[in-house]
Amino acid sequence: MHSLLLALLVTLPFQDPQQRFVVDLPDGWGVAASDAGGVTFSKNRQGVLAVCSVRVVPLGQTGLEGYVQTLAQSAQSQPGYKVIAQGSDKLGGTRAWRRRFVANIDQTGKMQKIVDERVIAANGVAYMMHLETVAQAFESFVPEFAQLINSFNYPRPEEQVSPVAIPNYVLVGSWRSETDAAMRLTFYADNRVLFGSFSGVYRLDGNQLLIKLTNRDTQVYFWQLVGGQLTLVSPQLPAPLRYRRVAVGD
Repeated sequence: MHSLLLALLVTLPFQDPQQRFVVDLPDGWGVAASDAGGVTFSKNRQGVLAVCSVRVVPLGQTGLEGYVQTLAQSAQSQPGYKVIAQGSDKLGGTRAWRRRFVANIDQTGKMQKIVDERVIAANGVAYMMHLETVAQAFESFVPEFAQLINSFNYPRPEEQVSPVAIPNYVLVGSWRSETDAAMRLTFYADNRVLFGSFSGVYRLDGNQLLIKLTNRDTQVYFWQLVGGQLTLVSPQLPAPLRYRRVAVGD
């Protein structure tokens, strides 16, 4: 029994090409589909298909509550829909909204599936993990589903442990993009900023960086500074922006 569980939990780290999330794939799982909204993984075990879909959805004015309601409405429209459990749970160690339900696979209802969905909100987006397989096989996939749920991770701006405001000087200086060496981001002590060829002003508010470029709306980024790497995350960006501090005279 123990050897079987160990075999199930052999993992392969997967990093989203757009750097939106990472997850450990249990043995036998692979990418089935990928698009701008996320990635779907699957495993076929002796003709039984299990699916894990991770969606990354920008949150609009409706916020997380509106997105959860949309998911619920979509689930309720499926034939044979019946809630098994719902409420608060975890996704990647973060408190998440969760619903588990059963629905028909065929028109007669002789074949059914069990679906487990978990949603968290961070970085201005909703991260949703959708797990499903045929009802008869669901319990046998639980160890693998648990591995997917527990290993899920996403960019996490540093949490503030003190109510004291962070001084702007922590970012003062020039930063070079890790993907485009010609792209510079320069912060000045008097709150001026140069974003490439555009100028404006900036302000730090906890883990948020607010940049107001001339003749443009204020942009909000979630920032973190780890090991000399500055990372900016925004739901308006397809991928995080990563910079390294430029030495004086470089």
